[in-house]
Amino acid sequence: MKKTAYSILFCLGFWLTNSLVNQANAQIFKDCNLPNLQYFVDEMPSFSEDGGLKAYFEKELGKKVEEYTGHVMLQILIANDGTPCCKSIINKSNQQNGDMNLKKLINKMPKWKAASKKNQAVNSVAYLTLRFEEGQLNVEYDRM
Repeated sequence: MKKTAYSILFCLGFWLTNSLVNQANAQIFKDCNLPNLQYFVDEMPSFSEDGGLKAYFEKELGKKVEEYTGHVMLQILIANDGTPCCKSIINKSNQQNGDMNLKKLINKMPKWKAASKKNQAVNSVAYLTLRFEEGQLNVEYDRM
């Protein structure tokens, strides 16, 4: 019974996610795939580069950040060795995805600390929202 309930919830969540992604005109990258993604983990993936995610994007985007308004949502797959790849982008900013080069910026990021389950590194998902307001960048990290 419990297993059936989890299966139903998973299917419902998958359907809702796909529906929302399709409605939002997401750019989905088929070259980013990982087997056995783990959504329920003991320790979430983390980015520990000096200054964190905000510093990384500020450095990579440079002064252009001052011209951007709106927000961009990113779905990032984190491999069990910490390698990130950009799975999808929903862009609600005043810039085109190609102009911001976000897929490239994600794919060339330094390795993350991978998620773990039962003390084993596992493949997982991270969600970032980049918010551009009044010439400033804010980065929200939702581990789901």
